[in-house]
Amino acid sequence: MPASCHIPVLLKEVIHFLNPVDKGVYVDGTVGGGGHLKAILDTSCPTGIVIGFDRDINAINRIKDKFSQYKNRLTMINASFSIMYERLVQLGIPQVDGVILDLGISSLQLDDEARGFSFQNKGPLDMRMDASEEISAWHIVNQKTEDEIARIIRRYGEEKFSRRVAKAICKARLKKSIDNTVELAALIAEVIPKTRRHHPATKTFQALRIEVNHELDNLKIFLNSVPDFLKKGGRLGIISFHSLEDRLVKQRFKELSTGCICPRDMPVCGCGHKSVVKNIIKKAIKSGTDECAENPRSRSARLRFIERL
Repeated sequence: MPASCHIPVLLKEVIHFLNPVDKGVYVDGTVGGGGHLKAILDTSCPTGIVIGFDRDINAINRIKDKFSQYKNRLTMINASFSIMYERLVQLGIPQVDGVILDLGISSLQLDDEARGFSFQNKGPLDMRMDASEEISAWHIVNQKTEDEIARIIRRYGEEKFSRRVAKAICKARLKKSIDNTVELAALIAEVIPKTRRHHPATKTFQALRIEVNHELDNLKIFLNSVPDFLKKGGRLGIISFHSLEDRLVKQRFKELSTGCICPRDMPVCGCGHKSVVKNIIKKAIKSGTDECAENPRSRSARLRFIERL
């Protein structure tokens, strides 16, 4: 598989549960390489409408060029999915038939050395999905205090050696700034014991990326707007790649699908709380053996789906 090849995760499962149909209106909130987007366009033809969101202007431009044949049915918006409802209202489409979010970083972004997302390639400490943002990973690594860096790595990377990494970073930058991905990864590898499963820098790089792009904050904002943008019977699917994301999604879906919350000994419901969605998947779907073999990056994917009542 070429390094630049984008393989959409859990594609068959997404299309099965999203069930795009002709005349429907659907949203891909994280278009990335366009794999899920194209499948939705193809299965909702000839008149289904698809709206794509992405913070990365490069992804927007790439999709516009690549999928020009769908221009009459496809609208691209350079914005975070966190403001999806607001932008849909502006378009005069306050409710849609289905939404999919793939919270993973695009393979095209990960393999682009200039973006600085991966420690596998030497690149600048950037990690911004939206290049217009002012704060990059470089600013965090070279300007935050040891306590702040440790907190970020512990909170968003769930790294038990966060203090050790933060201390090493602050010590190293006294001599010179830490400017590239390989340099930072090597520094981390010196202070964290090696494991067979992951490179020692994996959790720290995840934490920096989440902090730079406000990923969990944006997800929380989006989840708070559910189910406003879904029609009755409309479906929302979210693919997450680490426990912090999946925990937020699972908790919010549970809140929305829960009915009466009165104490069990109450003879009559007094809370008036009603479920507004139903979970159409009991447990999160994971990638199968074949998919993991073809696309190793899918190994940590978790897919959850709800339907508006």
